[in-house]
Amino acid sequence: MSVRTSRFKLVKLTKELVTRWTDTKATWRDSKAAEFEKRTIDGLTDRVSSTSSAIEDIEVLLQKIRKDCE
Repeated sequence: MSVRTSRFKLVKLTKELVTRWTDTKATWRDSKAAEFEKRTIDGLTDRVSSTSSAIEDIEVLLQKIRKDCE
């Protein structure tokens, strides 16, 4: 799997997780749901965005390395 494919998959699955959490949250409304959201969901998109940017930087570096080795 390429770095670009991995990045795309990470972003796509994160969006799917957030969508499913939104659906779940409509029916799961107790303290454990709030704890799960605070511990797991809150800030997830920011962390994935940062990770996605880092993966993109790695892809650029790998392309440069490949080109330099030719």
